[in-house]
Amino acid sequence: MDGEELRGLYSTGWRDFSGLDLREANISGIDLSSGDPDYRIAANLSGADLSGANLSEANLTNTNLSEADLTEACLSAAKLFNTNMRGANLRFTDMTQCGALMGEWVTDAKNISKVNFGGTKVYDLTLEDGTFIKFSDHDW
Repeated sequence: MDGEELRGLYSTGWRDFSGLDLREANISGIDLSSGDPDYRIAANLSGADLSGANLSEANLTNTNLSEADLTEACLSAAKLFNTNMRGANLRFTDMTQCGALMGEWVTDAKNISKVNFGGTKVYDLTLEDGTFIKFSDHDW
């Protein structure tokens, strides 16, 4: 599936994209948030292959990306409030300028120490080696 197909299905009300192959898809700027702060899951991309995908400036608020492959994906300037990335592969993911990221959203993520968090405030993050970062706003 490519970015345009995803946008089209989402606009018709489709929300479950779990397990899909979206490798290298360009979905920059997409808004997968529900628009309703009380709505818990806006889109389900759990287990999806998003390796190399462009999600820059996407609104991923309340999106489920658990167990997704985000290897070398670009999430630069993405909105990640309450975005579930538990168990996701974040190897060399670009998460620069994302505003803020709470460690609980990336619990058990793989390769978290390989993420580019430049310009992103990180709170309560535990790296694979057990290092705990209470708060950091420095470039990685």
